[in-house]
Amino acid sequence: MHYKKFKVQELCDEVVRVTGFQARERKVNLIVDIAPDIPSEIVSDMKRIKLIIMNLLSNAIKFTQKGHVKLKISYLEKSSGLIEIAVEDTGQGINEENLKRLKKLLSKVDLSEKVSS
Repeated sequence: MHYKKFKVQELCDEVVRVTGFQARERKVNLIVDIAPDIPSEIVSDMKRIKLIIMNLLSNAIKFTQKGHVKLKISYLEKSSGLIEIAVEDTGQGINEENLKRLKKLLSKVDLSEKVSS
Protein backbone atom coordinates (compact mmCIF):
# COMPACT_ATOMS: atom_id res chain seq x y z
CA MET A 1 0.00 0.00 0.00
CA HIS A 2 1.13 3.50 -0.75
CA TYR A 3 -0.20 5.69 2.03
CA LYS A 4 0.30 9.39 1.65
CA LYS A 5 -1.48 12.60 2.55
CA PHE A 6 -3.98 13.94 0.01
CA LYS A 7 -6.77 16.50 -0.15
CA VAL A 8 -10.25 15.00 0.00
CA GLN A 9 -11.79 17.75 -2.16
CA GLU A 10 -9.16 17.28 -4.89
CA LEU A 11 -9.88 13.55 -4.97
CA CYS A 12 -13.61 14.25 -5.31
CA ASP A 13 -13.02 16.88 -8.01
CA GLU A 14 -10.94 14.42 -10.01
CA VAL A 15 -13.44 11.54 -9.88
CA VAL A 16 -16.28 13.92 -10.78
CA ARG A 17 -14.26 15.28 -13.70
CA VAL A 18 -13.70 11.73 -14.98
CA THR A 19 -17.26 10.44 -14.44
CA GLY A 20 -19.12 13.72 -14.99
CA PHE A 21 -19.33 13.32 -18.78
CA GLN A 22 -21.09 9.97 -18.39
CA ALA A 23 -23.54 11.52 -15.89
CA ARG A 24 -24.31 14.49 -18.15
CA GLU A 25 -24.78 12.17 -21.12
CA ARG A 26 -27.36 10.13 -19.17
CA LYS A 27 -28.94 13.29 -17.67
CA VAL A 28 -28.16 12.09 -14.14
CA ASN A 29 -27.23 14.60 -11.43
CA LEU A 30 -23.84 13.85 -9.90
CA ILE A 31 -23.66 15.08 -6.30
CA VAL A 32 -20.70 15.22 -3.91
CA ASP A 33 -21.51 15.44 -0.21
CA ILE A 34 -18.49 15.82 2.08
CA ALA A 35 -19.49 16.10 5.73
CA PRO A 36 -18.26 19.41 7.20
CA ASP A 37 -16.31 17.68 9.97
CA ILE A 38 -14.15 15.65 7.55
CA PRO A 39 -10.60 17.01 7.56
CA SER A 40 -9.39 18.60 4.33
CA GLU A 41 -6.51 16.10 4.15
CA ILE A 42 -6.32 12.42 5.02
CA VAL A 43 -3.60 9.78 4.84
CA SER A 44 -4.47 6.65 2.87
CA ASP A 45 -3.91 4.87 -0.45
CA MET A 46 -5.36 7.54 -2.74
CA LYS A 47 -4.88 5.56 -5.97
CA ARG A 48 -6.89 2.58 -4.73
CA ILE A 49 -9.59 4.75 -3.19
CA LYS A 50 -9.89 6.77 -6.41
CA LEU A 51 -10.14 3.61 -8.52
CA ILE A 52 -12.84 2.12 -6.31
CA ILE A 53 -14.85 5.36 -6.20
CA MET A 54 -14.64 5.79 -9.97
CA ASN A 55 -15.82 2.22 -10.55
CA LEU A 56 -18.71 2.60 -8.11
CA LEU A 57 -19.74 5.98 -9.57
CA SER A 58 -19.47 4.72 -13.13
CA ASN A 59 -21.61 1.67 -12.37
CA ALA A 60 -24.15 3.73 -10.45
CA ILE A 61 -24.45 6.19 -13.35
CA LYS A 62 -24.72 3.34 -15.84
CA PHE A 63 -27.70 1.82 -14.03
CA THR A 64 -29.49 5.04 -13.09
CA GLN A 65 -32.15 6.09 -15.59
CA LYS A 66 -33.16 9.29 -13.83
CA GLY A 67 -32.44 11.13 -10.64
CA HIS A 68 -29.03 11.31 -9.04
CA VAL A 69 -25.83 9.58 -8.05
CA LYS A 70 -24.24 10.82 -4.83
CA LEU A 71 -20.69 10.42 -3.56
CA LYS A 72 -20.90 10.81 0.22
CA ILE A 73 -17.92 11.09 2.56
CA SER A 74 -18.58 11.10 6.30
CA TYR A 75 -17.32 9.63 9.53
CA LEU A 76 -18.22 6.03 10.15
CA GLU A 77 -16.82 6.35 13.66
CA LYS A 78 -15.41 9.77 14.51
CA SER A 79 -13.67 8.73 17.74
CA SER A 80 -11.44 6.29 15.85
CA GLY A 81 -11.15 8.44 12.73
CA LEU A 82 -12.83 5.87 10.46
CA ILE A 83 -14.18 7.52 7.32
CA GLU A 84 -16.98 6.08 5.23
CA ILE A 85 -17.03 6.66 1.49
CA ALA A 86 -20.39 5.71 0.00
CA VAL A 87 -22.10 5.95 -3.36
CA GLU A 88 -25.88 6.10 -3.44
CA ASP A 89 -28.16 6.41 -6.42
CA THR A 90 -31.76 6.35 -7.55
CA GLY A 91 -31.08 3.44 -9.93
CA GLN A 92 -32.33 -0.13 -9.91
CA GLY A 93 -29.86 -1.38 -7.29
CA ILE A 94 -27.61 -4.42 -7.12
CA ASN A 95 -29.14 -7.87 -6.93
CA GLU A 96 -28.38 -9.95 -3.84
CA GLU A 97 -25.88 -12.31 -5.52
CA ASN A 98 -23.79 -9.49 -7.00
CA LEU A 99 -23.92 -7.62 -3.70
CA LYS A 100 -22.47 -10.68 -1.92
CA ARG A 101 -19.66 -10.93 -4.50
CA LEU A 102 -18.90 -7.21 -4.16
CA LYS A 103 -18.73 -7.40 -0.36
CA LYS A 104 -16.44 -10.42 -0.57
CA LEU A 105 -14.13 -8.61 -2.99
CA LEU A 106 -14.02 -5.41 -0.92
CA SER A 107 -13.39 -7.33 2.30
CA LYS A 108 -10.10 -8.54 0.80
CA VAL A 109 -8.83 -4.98 0.31
CA ASP A 110 -7.43 -3.15 3.34
CA LEU A 111 -8.60 0.44 2.95
CA SER A 112 -8.12 1.51 6.55
CA GLU A 113 -7.65 5.25 6.67
CA LYS A 114 -5.98 7.48 9.15
CA VAL A 115 -7.22 11.00 9.72
CA SER A 116 -4.47 13.57 9.80
CA SER A 117 -4.43 16.28 12.42
